[in-house]
This record gives sequence, structure tokens and C-alpha cells, in this order.
Amino acid sequence: MIRAGRGGTFATDWVENNIIGIGWDFNGLDIANMDRDQIRAVYAAAHPAESKQKVATSVGQVFRFAHSMEQGSTVVMYDPAERLYHIGVISGPCSPVPEPEGITYTRAVTWNKTAPRDVLSQSSKNSLGGIQTIFAISAISNMFDEDIWNTVN
Repeated sequence: MIRAGRGGTFATDWVENNIIGIGWDFNGLDIANMDRDQIRAVYAAAHPAESKQKVATSVGQVFRFAHSMEQGSTVVMYDPAERLYHIGVISGPCSPVPEPEGITYTRAVTWNKTAPRDVLSQSSKNSLGGIQTIFAISAISNMFDEDIWNTVN
């Protein structure tokens, strides 16, 4: 699961442009070729006043985007304005944005399913309600039955 910015700011753009992104600035460094310790060192140097916990959380999010979210992985993004979940497959590498405006790194996504939030069970809504920018969810296929997909797509 990835959040599309505060309040879903980037949701429409991401669906229209078949991407997802993050906004942590690493000055265009190739974070996909950096290990966790390298990401931590660069982040900590750029944010010396942040607590160890804040650094650890941010580094974990960046690492997940660059490394754990692999090509072929399923990704879910919520658009609060439309009250829709978009489900797709990551189809490209982590790449720096040449002229960042809020988003500094992107990955290509093939969006292929959409489902309304209101059809989910409360437990599924709870599973998708994490506060982090990027977090793992389990059993996405169990959250939406096939009839839901057929009515939306």
C-alpha cells in the first residue's frame, strides 16, 4: 500500500500517468543502488536534528520504495476524493524525477483494477488504514471479491 500524498494529492496524477512516487529528497542519488545503511547515512546527514526514530522510519519507507516494491509486485493506492482503491502492478524501476515538484522518485505502474471503498468489510478497511506512506498488506485478493471488480471495471 502506498499513500498518494497528504489527502491523496497525487492520486489522480498517478493513475493518469501510470506511476507511484515518494517525496524524500536525496538530490537525485540512485537510491535503488544504495543499501539501507547508505540511505540512512545520506538521510541522517541531511536531517541532523531528527530523532533516531524519525530517521529509522523515514529510511525504512525509502528503502521499501526502492527495494521491497519490486517489478511485478502488486501495489494498492487509495484516492480519498473518489473513495476508490486502485490496484496495479509495479512495472518499472525506482527512478529519480529530473525536476521534482513534491515527488522526487517514481516507479511505473500498470493500474488494472479499481474498487470502491464502501464495498470493503470493516476489517479490510482497518488493514488498509495504516498511517505510514508505504506499508505491506496481506491477502489483498481476499479483500475484494470478483463481483466487485466486475461492477467497477
